[in-house]
Formats: sequence, structure tokens, C-alpha cells
Amino acid sequence: MPSRVASRFSTIEKSPTYAILDLAAALRAQGHSIIDLGGGEPDFPTPGHVIAEGVDALNQAFTHYTPSRGLPALLEAIAEKLLKDNGVEVEAARQVIVTPSAKHALFISVMTLLGPGDEILIPTPSWVSYPAMARLAGAEPVLAPLSARD
Repeated sequence: MPSRVASRFSTIEKSPTYAILDLAAALRAQGHSIIDLGGGEPDFPTPGHVIAEGVDALNQAFTHYTPSRGLPALLEAIAEKLLKDNGVEVEAARQVIVTPSAKHALFISVMTLLGPGDEILIPTPSWVSYPAMARLAGAEPVLAPLSARD
């Protein structure tokens, strides 16, 4: 049976993030005390006021998809913040987008802007996913090591 997975995925290695998460879980299962910084997951519960807002939104039937760019009121609030705090003027409806994470925003940017034959400079140390994102887009990651000295 032919593979249903696109060939571009053959360039992607096992996620180092998940390798670390798996190792931490295995060590915890053996009784070791682990401080895991690998996945970026906080080690504290969601604050009560955040939970309360979520429950309130559910109780108000705020349970449907939002616009793909983000809620208009949120886009406007971001535009106002950028102007007030950063002196950057943007048009909320055209120049602001809300994503679930910074890594997701970088991924959609890489997939939009890069293709085969392109190179992308990635300052290191960096998140382990960045070279894989570049390769998935067909681009070649070029690592640029940084140091505290320079």
C-alpha cells in the first residue's frame, strides 16, 4: 500500500521536545524528582481568575468558532496596545492576527515565506522546532550561534 504521508515529512526527525518529555515521564515513573523545562509547560495550576473567566464564557454560550484572525475586539485591543506602548500604528483588521502560540505564528510565517532553495538564519540557542519548521517548508536552516560575549 502506498504511503499517504507527503514526502516532505521524511526530512523531519523525532521531536527533541517529546524525547525530553518522554524521558522526564520515565524518570518520574521510576520515582525520581524531575524539574522538566523541556516542553515549556508551567509547573503551577491555571490561576483561579482565568478559570472563572473561562467558566463564565462557557455559561454565556461562548462556545463557537471565532473568526480565523481573532475576535475583532481583541484585534482592536492589540492594535491599541501596540500604539500606546510601542508607538506602532497598525490596522487591526488587516495587520493583526491572533494565533494559539508564538511557535504557531512562526510556523505559519515560515510556511508562507520560505520554499525549496531558501535559507533561513536561526540564532542559537533556540527552540528545537525551528530547524524542523524550515526543513518542512523545503528551506535550509542556517544556525547562527550567539554568545553572551557578543
